[in-house]
Amino acid sequence: MKNKMNLDGSFTIEQANVKLTQIVRNIMGELKRNKELMNLLADVYTYDDYIFTHSFNVTLYTLAIGVELNINDKDLEILGLGAILHDVGKMLVPLEVLRKPGKLTDKEFEQIQKHADYGFHLIKNVHTVSLLVANCAYQHHERLDGSGYPRGIKGDEIHYFGKIIAVADVFDAVTSNRFTVRPCCRIKDWKSFMPKSGKSSTIRSSRLSAGRLPFIPMVYPSN
Repeated sequence: MKNKMNLDGSFTIEQANVKLTQIVRNIMGELKRNKELMNLLADVYTYDDYIFTHSFNVTLYTLAIGVELNINDKDLEILGLGAILHDVGKMLVPLEVLRKPGKLTDKEFEQIQKHADYGFHLIKNVHTVSLLVANCAYQHHERLDGSGYPRGIKGDEIHYFGKIIAVADVFDAVTSNRFTVRPCCRIKDWKSFMPKSGKSSTIRSSRLSAGRLPFIPMVYPSN
């Protein structure tokens, strides 16, 4: 029985891997066809290779979540493009602020927050790309309770693409070696991200557990 479960699990993972691979190929094909988007990514890499690497990690996590949520292929491509471009606005934030190893001042944090708005306008100016892609950059730091930025919108005002990318973004950020961020891959380290008082969430960890994807916390408690 156990062997059968393992085989079934392997088959499911293989199916998901095939779909993810095809979606990534489609996204890369879109980037190759669209020189403006390729230039944006090239500029990101030149400016700060961490942002570039982080964006690809977030894209993989985002697509894995999207596949698990049974999002159709067309929307997965839009979601994937939004994920890979979600942080392009950081190119307009001073490097000394992005790479500061210590605590940010209020003014510096305000500069960091502007990257969501910058990214939205950079992508929106690429007229061959869906506005949803730009909104991914705009909304990936919003939170259901309205505590996020840049607009402080909440609940259903936030597109679910923005919510998915936000989860993937947080996961990669706290499991990376980015300056003062301590890697914390164990489930017990995620407890601080879990909703308290038995609150439910819009995006649940569901079957996105250790066997299918590194544990994704429920960072979007609902009312």
